[in-house]
Amino acid sequence: MDMAPKRFVCLWECPDSVFVDEFLEGDKKLKPPLCEFLAAYSAGWMEEVLDFKLDSREIWCRASGKKNCRFLIAPPGELASLLSEKRFRKPREEFQVTAVKFL
Repeated sequence: MDMAPKRFVCLWECPDSVFVDEFLEGDKKLKPPLCEFLAAYSAGWMEEVLDFKLDSREIWCRASGKKNCRFLIAPPGELASLLSEKRFRKPREEFQVTAVKFL
């Protein structure tokens, strides 16, 4: 893989995680956040497309009462410091949003 760009951050939300649906329907074996699989899958998919290493974390989970699950994706060396930044926990309405739908 090539070197990551100087700064890359992706923040995305998922309104309909199957993991949360199962939890809300009664499977309380796990505790939120529940969607680390989606976090890792999205980072892996983006790695393949962008050709540099990425890591991700779920920072909001619908199972905890949020409207959507929210994920932060960045190069591994940057992710830890970005997770503490409050700007990624702002309401969605405060961001410029690009809607993407996979068919």
